Amino acid sequence: MLNSEEVDRKRARVEAGASATNPTATLPGRYQEAIVCPQMSVKKVMQHLAEIQAQSRCVVHVVNGTNQDPSAVVLKLATNTQACLDDCRNRIHEYISAVLSTYKGELPEGYERRTLTIPESSVGSVVGPRGAVIRAIQRDSGAKLDIAPRLERTTGGDQELALVGGRDQVAAAVWMVHDVMEGHYNVDAALLQQEQDRRAKSISMGGQGRGVYAGRHGDPNIQEKRVIYVPVEHVGSLVGPKGAVLRALQLDSGAKVDMEPAPTAGSDSTRDPRALTISGMSPQVASGYEMAMSVLEGTYDIGRAVERAGG
Repeated sequence: MLNSEEVDRKRARVEAGASATNPTATLPGRYQEAIVCPQMSVKKVMQHLAEIQAQSRCVVHVVNGTNQDPSAVVLKLATNTQACLDDCRNRIHEYISAVLSTYKGELPEGYERRTLTIPESSVGSVVGPRGAVIRAIQRDSGAKLDIAPRLERTTGGDQELALVGGRDQVAAAVWMVHDVMEGHYNVDAALLQQEQDRRAKSISMGGQGRGVYAGRHGDPNIQEKRVIYVPVEHVGSLVGPKGAVLRALQLDSGAKVDMEPAPTAGSDSTRDPRALTISGMSPQVASGYEMAMSVLEGTYDIGRAVERAGG
């Protein structure tokens, strides 16, 4: 049972959720919020709404019109934890910001454009390995970040980073960029998040026949290859004692699983993520990929794998 203080906190969350959405009706879920979607972003958000809900575990109801603006589109978010609500909000704002970043007119109220100058020595860190850091900042802030790709830069030196989004989203992104430049940002976490997002997107789109393996990994005649870029701290877990985990992944999935060799000692690339390549027939690759991700997420029984593989 809840004590009186806990009951008061619980009631406050419910009342806050009601006032944020509709004062006369609430959705199930202790954590709620309402987002007014700019008209130019509605189509983009609607295209990804099922994916957003599945990945964030947050229900989103679409309401057309408010008392102040009958043409407005309001997204009502409802879920059971603050983390899920934050995740859903950021995902929605990420799509809104992506549309606004190409919009030439005046931005809607509450949204802004901002430019940061990134020192030449920090450009690679802000972008991250294979773009993982800049994508993670977008994902965790809801802002859109743009920096000229390396091949398109006309000059070396400092580079301009353009940010677009809601004021809160842009402010959050700016803090994260500063964390990167000051060495306080966890790049390995960004790499893992990128791979988890790729998998979640593949699964959510698979039901519509558009995922990476959708409609394909039931066909044993299709040859495939999948690559996971593994942070160096996790390489040992995936390889296992004397390669036992890699052997177990191969035995259990039937796919060929290879870890990129370690770079030469003293090389500049010793901290770079290493490529785990999974190849074989489509069903085998899908199975091997899921097993490898379970190792990275800590849900794979490594001890049992070592026993089976003779490690």
